[in-house]
Amino acid sequence: EEGKGVSAREEGSGESLRASVMSISMADFDDPSFDVKAWVNAACAGCPDDESVEKFLAEVEMKLQLAAEDISLALEEQSNAGLNRIPRAVAEIDRVEHDTKALQTRVQGILKRLNDAEGSSRESVRRLTRVDAVKGRMEAARDTLREAAGLAELMASVEDVFAAGNVRSMADVLASMRRALKVVGGVPEFQDAPEKVDALERRLEQILKPELVKALTASDAIKAEEIRDVLKITGRLNALTATYAETRVVAPMLREWNAFHADGVEDESRATPPSAADVRRFVEWLPGYARKLHDRLQRELQWTRTAFPKEHGALVSSAWIALSRRVNKA
Repeated sequence: EEGKGVSAREEGSGESLRASVMSISMADFDDPSFDVKAWVNAACAGCPDDESVEKFLAEVEMKLQLAAEDISLALEEQSNAGLNRIPRAVAEIDRVEHDTKALQTRVQGILKRLNDAEGSSRESVRRLTRVDAVKGRMEAARDTLREAAGLAELMASVEDVFAAGNVRSMADVLASMRRALKVVGGVPEFQDAPEKVDALERRLEQILKPELVKALTASDAIKAEEIRDVLKITGRLNALTATYAETRVVAPMLREWNAFHADGVEDESRATPPSAADVRRFVEWLPGYARKLHDRLQRELQWTRTAFPKEHGALVSSAWIALSRRVNKA
């Protein structure tokens, strides 16, 4: 019955579907070891040379959609039929319970019929379970085809999105491409797509970095948070960590340290150790530098709570670790 339903729908699905080189077999989806990616690979392999992959995948997706609808209809009809039998069985049992003593013989017959019905119901449940499994596999294949068609379209249009200059649109497109790759990553037509997406993400990061540095330097919390959201969409929050540390902590505090170093107090090029006067000047200068570090830490804790409420602790601690390493090298 399932095969007949799918065939009937396929006959009316249009001339384009009849021209498809790939036919849908229920046996493929009935296999418990059904592999979605292998099935989609086979579908892509059947694409005629003179037809675009996007159009071919769209046609196969439509066939799966029609087949899945037939399965859903058959499943609903079988379920309704099973539910309609339940009230009749309950009424029969209730009547038998009230007349047990007078109708012992009849009760035995009814019990036998109920046992037969139970066996039939178990078989119906098993059949419905298999039908539902087939439907689920077909829907998974349909979704994979849809993602493949969408990824092909995004790959073709992503340069136009970058040319438009809207960084939020760029991030949304790249995020969609990443999601699609997780589904269709094994399809040969897209084997070079991960490298291309990674390159586009680095390109977007380079576009955003000057704006991020500008926002951090100006303490523009609103703009900085907007850029942070875009970086999060593309999975590039590590760029925020590094740029924040360098712009707001490492660079300004290292200038203070290097300014003292430039006075010659700790000139490492000298063969002789620093004089007592140099050491005394350094000891006198160090508490002031420590106070500036403390003040900077307090300001950064307060500002990052506003600009980056979810990451402020990690950002500040990473910045201070980076500053410590740079000072040790200096």
